[in-house]
Amino acid sequence: MKTYEEKIETIKNIIEDMDDSNAVALHNEWCYETNNCDDEIIEMERFDEICEGMTPSDIARSIAYGDFNPNHDYFHFNGYGNFESTGDPTDWIYPGDIARDVVDREKSFENDEIQEEIDSWSEDEDEEEDESNEEEEGV
Repeated sequence: MKTYEEKIETIKNIIEDMDDSNAVALHNEWCYETNNCDDEIIEMERFDEICEGMTPSDIARSIAYGDFNPNHDYFHFNGYGNFESTGDPTDWIYPGDIARDVVDREKSFENDEIQEEIDSWSEDEDEEEDESNEEEEGV
């Protein structure tokens, strides 16, 4: 059976090996589940949708005081409500934090590969329990 730290390291490696879109999807699901929606990473193609209801001057201010490049693939709001963008969303994703929550909650945050790993932990525990029962019966 894997130790707590081994489980975290395994999940962290899974996250680090994901492509950008899967890592962003996992990160965003984790944000929703942990009431941390301010950290959502948004695809640039949704920019107009996100800005709906904002005045042109609000949009201009958010761009001017942020760090925004419309040629990047992703953006988010910084702590001041301004736009920041990036071509590498993994700069905004913290695999260690997500991995700890996955292990602590045994929750995959809607990711199939992580769910498979979580399922393997319970299979390992079941096998250990069976082995323990067999040893007790043999004594």
